[in-house]
Amino acid sequence: MAHHCRLTAMLGRQLSTLSISKSPFIAHTTSKNAIAPHFLVGASRSVSSLVSNFAADSLCQKSVLSNSTRTEDLTNIQTNAITRNFSSVAVSKDEAYEDASSPSEKFMSSYVEDDGTVYIHPILLESSRGRKKLKPSVVQRRINKLRTYIGAEKGIRHSPWRMNLVCQFAAGQTVKEALTQLEFCEKSHAPLLAKVIRRTANLADIRDGLQYSQLEVAECFATHGTHLKRLKIMGRGRSGTKRRRHSHIRLVLREIDFQLKIAQAKTLNQKKRWAIKRALAEAEGETAQAEREEIKQLECEAEKRRVAEEATKGKK
Repeated sequence: MAHHCRLTAMLGRQLSTLSISKSPFIAHTTSKNAIAPHFLVGASRSVSSLVSNFAADSLCQKSVLSNSTRTEDLTNIQTNAITRNFSSVAVSKDEAYEDASSPSEKFMSSYVEDDGTVYIHPILLESSRGRKKLKPSVVQRRINKLRTYIGAEKGIRHSPWRMNLVCQFAAGQTVKEALTQLEFCEKSHAPLLAKVIRRTANLADIRDGLQYSQLEVAECFATHGTHLKRLKIMGRGRSGTKRRRHSHIRLVLREIDFQLKIAQAKTLNQKKRWAIKRALAEAEGETAQAEREEIKQLECEAEKRRVAEEATKGKK
């Protein structure tokens, strides 16, 4: 009786693992998934009939599961449209059409420009749940091309462990989101970190004209500084040494690659949010560019007036 119960539980677990599998049933059952014949020794007729019914149902479900569409495929539509710009290899038109009536027959993931250049981008990988994602090498290659700006603050009279708690609010966020987080943070050194972020973002504006909405906090952490030894008074006439902790802040701001963010987004709502952020960043960038051009024009006009006035005084 005990052997029969153990056998029934073993078969039940094996059937459950096969039934909850996310992958479609294959046409021919392999030896790994097949139920061994010696498992059925001593089993009752009900267990044997259960196994045979399950095998029959799996064969019947093959055609249904293979033609079914998963919900995750709906989120890949935006990714396929975005990843056309992530081309890594370019070939000529003759190479693409060699031994093929169309580029898609030879290169299943290709994009043809107006001038006839075909871009091959085998950059999508299939994840465990069927969602497409970018290859890490492609992501790293695009990130390496982005502009970065380094900021730092030295000799802060604060514990590095506590300072890292403040840095965690800003790491990985956009500059605007990081400043909002630090504005309502109740830590004592949150205003100091916000000042470092603004100072570094202003440096990006001076050098390349990038605005707050076009930057993100790539790195933000605190390290140990020079700890000062002080006297620690204890009871019974004893004394010891205590350390006054100091820390340093390292901050790295990086230009945002909105196309990469949209392609890496897992859901459609995340893609929409990044698209809205990209539109706002482009609008702010155009406004800042117009202001810089206007200031430059006014400076040129002022310089011309000054030269004209000096020439008039020289004639007199």
